[in-house]
Amino acid sequence: AWYPYRPEDWAVSAHGAHAVCAAGHMQSPVDLPLCTAKDTSLPAISISWGSHAVVLENNGHTIVAKVNGTGGKMTVGGADYTLLQCHWHW
Repeated sequence: AWYPYRPEDWAVSAHGAHAVCAAGHMQSPVDLPLCTAKDTSLPAISISWGSHAVVLENNGHTIVAKVNGTGGKMTVGGADYTLLQCHWHW
């Protein structure tokens, strides 16, 4: 198979593998440290997701949820972003 399905193989077999995947104790392979800083100069984020029907698709390496019609919206700094799809890797 093109992908190492067993977690014990991730640190040695996967493309771009890294030893921290085998021995790391934090979020592997990336550690996201606690951030206590708050920048109050950043614009507020407005989110209005609502409820939307989705179509789920398994394409062999990702589960994709495609929104039927117009998805929810996020607005930040005067720019609108509309949810079209989201996906999960395994």
